[in-house]
Amino acid sequence: MKIQTKGFYMLICILILAGCKKSDSLPKKGCENAGKTVYEVSSEVGRMRYHEDTQAYYLSYHVPKTIDVDLTGIVCNMPSGFPKQEEYLEVTFSGVFKEMENDSGLLGWDKYYLELSSIQLKQEK
Repeated sequence: MKIQTKGFYMLICILILAGCKKSDSLPKKGCENAGKTVYEVSSEVGRMRYHEDTQAYYLSYHVPKTIDVDLTGIVCNMPSGFPKQEEYLEVTFSGVFKEMENDSGLLGWDKYYLELSSIQLKQEK
């Protein structure tokens, strides 16, 4: 009986471990200097571009039910393989906009970090 019980527990452990697959699509590092969460987005459409001078992706998102509230986040964990082009691309994304620590505010607009939990290029209709 003990052998069957051990075998059963062993099988359960193997099944649990086999089901725990790590997602490597989004890097875990990059938002270490981010402050508190300002806004959370789930499965929304935004516009993203790559800025060659700063070597960063910028993603802009219009906050629903507002007239002129747009959030722009510097993506701090962009998955590899996304196009590095300066023209805007429409994407569907989820993530959190976070305060940028020690922001001097020199550019005249609020800047945020954007920590993604998912992103994909929006399919054309």
